[in-house]
Amino acid sequence: MLLRKTEQIPLSEETKRQLLRFTHFCEEIAHLRKVLNRPIPQLPTYPVTRENLDEQARKAARAERERLGLGDDPAPHLPEILESHGIPILRLPIPEEISGAMAYDAEMGGFILVNSNKFPTHQLWTVAHEYGHLLKDREQGVVLPELVKEGNGNGNSKQRWAEYFANRFATHFLLPEETVRRLVESVNGKVITAWKLMELRRIFGVSYAALLYRLKELGYLKEQDLNRWRQENLMSLERLIFGSPEPPKGEDFRVSKVLWELVFEAVRRGKITLSYAAEVLGITPMEVQDILYELEGGEVERK
Repeated sequence: MLLRKTEQIPLSEETKRQLLRFTHFCEEIAHLRKVLNRPIPQLPTYPVTRENLDEQARKAARAERERLGLGDDPAPHLPEILESHGIPILRLPIPEEISGAMAYDAEMGGFILVNSNKFPTHQLWTVAHEYGHLLKDREQGVVLPELVKEGNGNGNSKQRWAEYFANRFATHFLLPEETVRRLVESVNGKVITAWKLMELRRIFGVSYAALLYRLKELGYLKEQDLNRWRQENLMSLERLIFGSPEPPKGEDFRVSKVLWELVFEAVRRGKITLSYAAEVLGITPMEVQDILYELEGGEVERK
């Protein structure tokens, strides 16, 4: 379904190649779940209408935070949290034209694709955005939101509403009002300083743009304040003071924790061979054996 959709949209050959890898990994995960008799993670359904979408996005984000055990805590490690609940977050190096995608099949489950070439702040937002699509729009099967253009007749009304919901879901999930207000007002009251902005960004893990717009939305910044802070290079200042690692590039990402766990469980139980595991993970059979040895704390017989 995803590949048929990409044929309808002008994409680079490299993007199509990475989307093909994405579908391959989805199929491998589904296959390994069947081999290991693992259930498909069930996703809740939140009925959504076009009226008051922001409030519906807020309620869905609040409900998901409770379901995932987050409460009011910041969620800068959302990808790891979702993978701990069985939702694969597949990181692949994709050209700039796509930040992420969502794919769903009733017999395979839901999957989220993230462009690993993007900065961590961008990737975090993409995961939250695509998760919003997965909760609301999964019956569509596939969503490539970065390719949906609003206005001028490009992209239909249904697509634009879906994008709005996903963005508002990401906002309410990553920057919940109660948590933002509590942290903003915990030191120096409502005074916004560069130190406070750096502290908040590091706590929530989002970009400065997302943080600043949320603070304006909640009444902590005026329009002129927003414009002033946007002109400041806060990320450079943060790196100078705190240090901030650059995002891993391309293949430095190990694709998905869910995939790795399934592969090593299948090897341990003799369901697949070391060579098959190595092919799926893109490493050598010896590396598979060494990792399994470390995981199990014992000798692993090569097959």
